[in-house]
Amino acid sequence: MLDTIARGADRFLQFLEYRGILPNRFIAFGDSRSDFEMADELRRRDKQVNFVFVGNRDTLGNRQVNYPVEYFEGFSQGTLKFLKGLDNSHF
Repeated sequence: MLDTIARGADRFLQFLEYRGILPNRFIAFGDSRSDFEMADELRRRDKQVNFVFVGNRDTLGNRQVNYPVEYFEGFSQGTLKFLKGLDNSHF
Protein backbone atom coordinates (compact mmCIF):
# COMPACT_ATOMS: atom_id res chain seq x y z
CA MET A 1 0.00 0.00 0.00
CA LEU A 2 1.26 3.47 -0.88
CA ASP A 3 2.13 5.85 1.94
CA THR A 4 0.39 9.23 2.12
CA ILE A 5 3.05 11.17 0.19
CA ALA A 6 3.31 8.53 -2.55
CA ARG A 7 -0.49 8.33 -2.80
CA GLY A 8 -0.71 12.13 -3.09
CA ALA A 9 1.90 12.18 -5.85
CA ASP A 10 0.16 9.32 -7.62
CA ARG A 11 -3.24 11.06 -7.53
CA PHE A 12 -1.70 14.35 -8.67
CA LEU A 13 0.09 12.70 -11.63
CA GLN A 14 -3.10 10.82 -12.58
CA PHE A 15 -5.07 14.09 -12.46
CA LEU A 16 -2.58 15.81 -14.76
CA GLU A 17 -2.53 12.88 -17.19
CA TYR A 18 -6.34 12.73 -17.28
CA ARG A 19 -6.36 16.42 -18.22
CA GLY A 20 -3.72 15.87 -20.91
CA ILE A 21 -1.14 17.88 -18.97
CA LEU A 22 2.29 16.30 -19.25
CA PRO A 23 4.81 18.67 -17.63
CA ASN A 24 8.52 18.41 -18.33
CA ARG A 25 9.42 19.64 -14.85
CA PHE A 26 7.81 20.13 -11.46
CA ILE A 27 8.53 22.84 -8.91
CA ALA A 28 7.81 21.99 -5.28
CA PHE A 29 7.72 24.59 -2.51
CA GLY A 30 8.19 24.18 1.21
CA ASP A 31 9.41 25.72 4.43
CA SER A 32 10.53 22.68 6.45
CA ARG A 33 12.51 19.47 6.05
CA SER A 34 9.37 17.35 5.74
CA ASP A 35 8.21 19.35 2.72
CA PHE A 36 10.95 17.74 0.65
CA GLU A 37 9.04 14.44 0.68
CA MET A 38 6.79 15.33 -2.29
CA ALA A 39 9.81 16.35 -4.37
CA ASP A 40 11.60 13.16 -3.26
CA GLU A 41 8.61 11.10 -4.42
CA LEU A 42 8.41 12.84 -7.79
CA ARG A 43 12.15 12.27 -8.28
CA ARG A 44 11.75 8.62 -7.27
CA ARG A 45 9.25 8.39 -10.14
CA ASP A 46 11.91 9.76 -12.53
CA LYS A 47 10.30 13.19 -12.82
CA GLN A 48 12.38 16.33 -13.20
CA VAL A 49 11.83 18.40 -10.06
CA ASN A 50 13.20 21.56 -8.51
CA PHE A 51 12.58 22.46 -4.89
CA VAL A 52 12.12 26.02 -3.67
CA PHE A 53 12.82 26.27 0.05
CA VAL A 54 11.21 29.35 1.61
CA GLY A 55 11.95 28.70 5.27
CA ASN A 56 14.95 29.31 7.48
CA ARG A 57 17.89 27.67 5.73
CA ASP A 58 19.53 26.83 9.09
CA THR A 59 16.71 24.36 9.85
CA LEU A 60 17.74 22.10 6.98
CA GLY A 61 21.03 20.93 8.39
CA ASN A 62 22.95 19.05 5.71
CA ARG A 63 20.01 17.49 3.84
CA GLN A 64 21.21 15.92 0.60
CA VAL A 65 18.92 15.56 -2.42
CA ASN A 66 19.42 14.62 -6.07
CA TYR A 67 17.56 17.60 -7.57
CA PRO A 68 18.13 21.36 -7.61
CA VAL A 69 17.17 23.38 -4.54
CA GLU A 70 16.80 27.15 -4.45
CA TYR A 71 16.56 29.17 -1.23
CA PHE A 72 14.28 32.16 -0.70
CA GLU A 73 13.72 33.01 2.97
CA GLY A 74 10.45 34.52 4.01
CA PHE A 75 7.65 31.97 3.44
CA SER A 76 5.09 33.90 1.35
CA GLN A 77 7.58 36.62 0.49
CA GLY A 78 10.13 34.04 -0.64
CA THR A 79 7.57 32.25 -2.79
CA LEU A 80 6.51 35.52 -4.39
CA LYS A 81 10.15 36.51 -5.01
CA PHE A 82 10.80 33.17 -6.72
CA LEU A 83 7.67 33.42 -8.88
CA LYS A 84 8.46 36.98 -9.94
CA GLY A 85 11.92 35.86 -11.06
CA LEU A 86 10.74 32.87 -13.11
CA ASP A 87 11.97 32.54 -16.64
CA ASN A 88 12.11 29.69 -19.12
CA SER A 89 15.30 28.28 -17.57
CA HIS A 90 13.17 26.68 -14.83
CA PHE A 91 11.16 24.64 -17.33
